[in-house]
Amino acid sequence: HVFSAGCDNKVMCQDLRQQKLFQVALHDKPVRKVKWVHEMNALVTGGWDNRVRFWDCRSNKPGFEVPLPERCYALDVRFPTMVVAT
Repeated sequence: HVFSAGCDNKVMCQDLRQQKLFQVALHDKPVRKVKWVHEMNALVTGGWDNRVRFWDCRSNKPGFEVPLPERCYALDVRFPTMVVAT
């Protein structure tokens, strides 16, 4: 699977085996960072809507959300630690 995000506020997933493209996440403003966390089987997204969201790609709603003081400019996860730059 390949994940992509952009200024349309959506995170898309391309299933390379089945040649399908589908939406897996949504923010209120552009999405800046996307990270797959294998240990949690979850997608983490950071956006310019001052939010970091955790997604189960089988659901269209975030499983968990963290408000930020400012926009997300960078994000990385090395389980169990996450760093977000605002």
